[in-house]
Amino acid sequence: MKIMNYVGVYILSLGGGWLIAGLAVYLMRKSIRIPREFFKVIDLWVGGTERAVATTLVLFAPHYLPGFIGGWVVLKFAANWQRQPNEPGVAQKSLAALVGSIFSFAVAIGAGLYCGPVLRHPAELIQAANDRSVVTV
Repeated sequence: MKIMNYVGVYILSLGGGWLIAGLAVYLMRKSIRIPREFFKVIDLWVGGTERAVATTLVLFAPHYLPGFIGGWVVLKFAANWQRQPNEPGVAQKSLAALVGSIFSFAVAIGAGLYCGPVLRHPAELIQAANDRSVVTV
């Protein structure tokens, strides 16, 4: 297990997530005619943070991942609660943000699952498969 393997996983998750999730959300918003600029710095920080944590959980504690995703989505929506004006299209924007989170998590989970077994020592994988108390990925 080399440190560069871990660096590669996080580069794939963070960089790939920014490109893939960002482009997917941009195209989705464009298709439903929700005007928004393509890039905001806050999106880079929020998306990068959620992907970094999700990738870490996929690699080291996968059983905590569903709770993190649920809690994170709730916190993101709570941060915007009652801040949106009561006008047409607000629900559509919220659903677009939810889909954006799903794209972001999908990239993080995919990177962790794709690279995770490479990072683990084969003896760890065998032990995890034999030990019923350990959740394997």
